[in-house]
Amino acid sequence: MLKLAEKLTGKGIEDCVLQYHIARGNKNDLLSKIKVREAAISHPSYREQDKVLQDMYKEMSEARAAVAIAEAALEKAKAEQTGLISLVGLLSASIQSGKETSEIEAAIAKIIDLDPGSLPKEKEEAQEGTKSQPSSHGTETQGDEMESKVFKVLETRPGKSEGTVRAYCEARDGSKHAVFAKNGNGKKLLESIDKLVFVKYRPGNKGLIAFAVEILNS
Repeated sequence: MLKLAEKLTGKGIEDCVLQYHIARGNKNDLLSKIKVREAAISHPSYREQDKVLQDMYKEMSEARAAVAIAEAALEKAKAEQTGLISLVGLLSASIQSGKETSEIEAAIAKIIDLDPGSLPKEKEEAQEGTKSQPSSHGTETQGDEMESKVFKVLETRPGKSEGTVRAYCEARDGSKHAVFAKNGNGKKLLESIDKLVFVKYRPGNKGLIAFAVEILNS
């Protein structure tokens, strides 16, 4: 899964640009080979009978298709980055003015692929860890419904179980919550004191269990 910071800084675009140039390079190399082969076979009718040349023509069709696919992926990545930058700006402005942000948060989550069914490995490990922890640790989940919200991180401390971070956070409505996270998500909370974070979570017995954390400002 591409992360929010990577999307905003254009990491996905860099990958698409690389794939596009590779595809174009392959097509141009093949085109040069075709021209050399055609020059060696002067008569057009002989070219039609030349199996090597005909195979090259087929490869060229595939190479052109690969370039078109890579170009489409690049344009999509550029559009997603532009849209994401606008959404993050709109989210920050809406939070500051006290407006409803659930639709904006859902749109951001969709772009950066934070759907529960496509969580990265570290989030799956966090989910397995929270299911195995006793409820006395405050990390047993309640139900399967995933929610998302923007919080300001006020304070962080180690959780009772190894590798768990417990963060005290404030939602935009002023309510305060304990947010539990592990692995990479826990590290992000530790780095986000006095910052805004976008959290995908499920309610637990004594707090919220984070399955995805993205830092919104630095």
